[in-house]
Amino acid sequence: AVTRMRKNSSYFKLNYVAIILCTTILSFLMHPGSLIVLALILASWAFAFLAYPGTVEINGKSFSEREKIVAMSVLSFVLIFFVTSVGTVFFSAISISLALIALHGAFREPDNLFLDDGEAQSPINPFSFLPIPISTPAVATNV
Repeated sequence: AVTRMRKNSSYFKLNYVAIILCTTILSFLMHPGSLIVLALILASWAFAFLAYPGTVEINGKSFSEREKIVAMSVLSFVLIFFVTSVGTVFFSAISISLALIALHGAFREPDNLFLDDGEAQSPINPFSFLPIPISTPAVATNV
């Protein structure tokens, strides 16, 4: 099963990334409160850095860009993982995705999907599904 998982992961890695993204997006759409919290955190970052670029002065103390980044990072971390359920929703989505990927990788038999290690791979043509051959344009060398 481990060999199948390795071979399948190398062949289906883009599909697996799509599964992770779709599962995460679906999880956040099913929990709109967490999505709203993420939007508010994003808005607070935008406010802190777009409305007040450079140093910020609060109660006579000046804060640099680096201190703003550290403060916003700590605030975001605390909000995401300790105050709200955003972290739980995110890690649940990742766990479900990884379980689906592991099941697919373990049970999918990789028959004739791969070239032997000795064979040279030809470049991948992203337009191979088109019936018309696509050629690359000629480059002018004597200009």
